[in-house]
Amino acid sequence: MPRSCVAKGCIVPFLLNGREMAKELHTMVIYDIQDDRTRTRISEACLDYGLERIQYSAFQGFLTRNKREELFLRLKRIIGDHKGKILVQPICAKDRQDAKLLENIEA
Repeated sequence: MPRSCVAKGCIVPFLLNGREMAKELHTMVIYDIQDDRTRTRISEACLDYGLERIQYSAFQGFLTRNKREELFLRLKRIIGDHKGKILVQPICAKDRQDAKLLENIEA
């Protein structure tokens, strides 16, 4: 994947045997879950789909529409009747390009 493509936040093509199969869109998963075990299982599911942890309860990465739906259904099964909220949010290229990051590594 070309670095310039990632930096611009564009949709990333998914290739199989050199043929474009589906488009991957930047996706964020943000959740607020009270139960420790459920919260751990949610984070493990996000990691299983190749997402990167960006906060304690937030992940990001590129997923196709089908993978996003699969992940959502898996998260739905995991949360079951437990209290909590989960947001699976695709982000378009323009919004990704307009994003601003403020990060203090050391105080």
